[in-house]
Amino acid sequence: MLHRNCEIIGVASGWGAQQRGCEDGPESLYKKVALKSCKVEQKYLWEILYPLFQEKHQKNPPEQLLSLICELNCHLSQAVVNCMEKGYFPIVVGGDHSMALGTWAGVKEGLNKQGKLGLIWIDARMDSNIAGISSTFSWDSVPLASLLGCGDPSIFPKNIKSPVFSPDQICLIGVRKFESAEKELLERMNVKVFYMEDLKKKGFAEVMQEAIDIVSKNCDSYGVTLDMAVMDPKEAPGVAEPVNGGIVSTELFKMLNLVMNDKRLKAFEIAEFNPYRDRDERTACICLEILGRIMGHSKPVKE
Repeated sequence: MLHRNCEIIGVASGWGAQQRGCEDGPESLYKKVALKSCKVEQKYLWEILYPLFQEKHQKNPPEQLLSLICELNCHLSQAVVNCMEKGYFPIVVGGDHSMALGTWAGVKEGLNKQGKLGLIWIDARMDSNIAGISSTFSWDSVPLASLLGCGDPSIFPKNIKSPVFSPDQICLIGVRKFESAEKELLERMNVKVFYMEDLKKKGFAEVMQEAIDIVSKNCDSYGVTLDMAVMDPKEAPGVAEPVNGGIVSTELFKMLNLVMNDKRLKAFEIAEFNPYRDRDERTACICLEILGRIMGHSKPVKE
């Protein structure tokens, strides 16, 4: 089993989400680790980034929250770079998925000249909206489109160059809710998408292996971002916006078996855990199990 020296970077922000709550996800998980109520050994660093919070911003429309999100992603990308320069494996825990812009721009910069980076995006949604054409716009619905260089350029902090990824470096898994404009955008860019029905038809581990092959074809390394909404809400209710019919934990862990010992994996991200929607800590326990597996402290699930 591959043991990684990790730094966990918690992103205590829910500015990008339509529903608040996931900003408290990182601290909630940290407290559970501190109480030793999980399988994650405390041989790591844990830093939590707190965005500038003002009560008057709580109900602001998306356009007025952009500067807050942009500033946070600027700090996040630098935190990831600093983590990698110290020789640690970055695990970013959110927080809403708008943080992906800072996470993966930071990973790419942290790798510097070590080769191209691919990204496996595991999510119930496409997160590829563009401001002005989406009927349900929020900043956590745009990060993938932004990473591909589409949409409003003002979302990019000054320290992040656009685009971060090219279409052949991206693969989506688990999608089952999207807008037609998102699908059209990704199809036009030839981004590979595995829908939920593809996983059920081909097999979960089989699709994961295919995704690894796709993003590794023209890249030397890759990362994984996991939106907890990809999971079935019956098993993992503690997410920002649940979508029925998702992945169950046994299948998810089989998928993660394929990356947990892969040295090409350079970073991991968990997004959209909302402790206020959780029941009996079911979602929290899954998040902690994921952390343990990526760090190399938990045994793989048998196929």
